[in-house]
Amino acid sequence: MLRIHFTPADLGRVTLATGPDVMLELQHSVLMLNGAWGGSWTGRWRRSVLPKLSPRIRPVLDLMPVLGTRPDFLTPVGARDFRTALDRVVSAPTAQIRAELAETGALSPWARDLATGNTSARRELGAVLTAYHNVGLAPEWHTVSARVTADRATRGQVLLDAGLDRLLDTLHPDIRWTAPTLTIRCPAAPDQALDFHLDGGGLTLVPLFFGGVSSFVQPPVGPAVLAYPIPHDPTPAAPGDRLVSLLGRTRAAVLSTLSNAGSTTQVAQRVGTSVASASQHATVLRDAGLITTTRVGGSVVHALTPLGADLIRDTAISKNPQ
Repeated sequence: MLRIHFTPADLGRVTLATGPDVMLELQHSVLMLNGAWGGSWTGRWRRSVLPKLSPRIRPVLDLMPVLGTRPDFLTPVGARDFRTALDRVVSAPTAQIRAELAETGALSPWARDLATGNTSARRELGAVLTAYHNVGLAPEWHTVSARVTADRATRGQVLLDAGLDRLLDTLHPDIRWTAPTLTIRCPAAPDQALDFHLDGGGLTLVPLFFGGVSSFVQPPVGPAVLAYPIPHDPTPAAPGDRLVSLLGRTRAAVLSTLSNAGSTTQVAQRVGTSVASASQHATVLRDAGLITTTRVGGSVVHALTPLGADLIRDTAISKNPQ
């Protein structure tokens, strides 16, 4: 497990990232590609991506193992677009690359060249990351951005309604907050314990679409980063009878399907109604404080507020009530 220790100053420097972190998403998608975790959506994505990958990508993927150390220079945090992030990766200081690769264990000949600052190896790194990004990440990026934006809106509402303690304690089932320590369970290494003290530097929370497990990064400059997984398998439960009685069948279905955030078109498809009808129901639910709506590019993304999530939970009826 990882224990992150806060000072009073750190509590005033907890922020939510403004969008997805492209290199953290890329690295975690590689882990997902290697079968580290995932549900039905993951299987479909993996089957789509694997046949398109060139064998030349393997040495780079080997630097991102499911278990073990992964070099931080591959995940320069804070870059929203891929080109900026890639420039930071391929221009990382040779001393940093050498030190971090040394911690990963046995290296391929290409990785040894990279550790020496070899220009050709750096170019190959950039080319391979670009090729993988174009196949594995770029086709999904609109979905990634929409879901991360929706999660950010939901977390922001939690912060406003219930405060920082509640926000930190509801990020993910493997993350628990007992002031002043945030504990992250690491399923791959349950018997190991690491402690990190923020010492006033603060913490940035980053929603992670290609999740499964959390990632903690301490960049050379700026606050530490905790990337936490968000759910992305769109399999919401059907609305309970009490919720249907309260809201009506279609509106209850719209609210329930937003257990996984989505656009108006996605909501309409899930519920089996028109886009216009889904939009009208979303407006009523938003005005009632049950959902939030966030614009992403040319579309909008709807997500549950804590009140909406509570309503779904509190009106659910067990098939076998005691």
